[in-house]
Amino acid sequence: MKANDLAHNAIKQFLEAPDNELDSIIRSIRQNGNTLSNQLCKQYPILAENAGIGEQIVDAVQLAFGD
Repeated sequence: MKANDLAHNAIKQFLEAPDNELDSIIRSIRQNGNTLSNQLCKQYPILAENAGIGEQIVDAVQLAFGD
């Protein structure tokens, strides 16, 4: 999946995480209408604590998938 690889690479610019966790983050953002869910923010507190990182990750996922 090219879009998924693009999203992985973009997210790794902001957040260091194993690939399976990146997949989980990407899937959550896509399933939640390209937004951060409360559950995702609880699982990864940095997304809620640093809004800039959360926004950049959502933007990276949207760009990679052409949303």
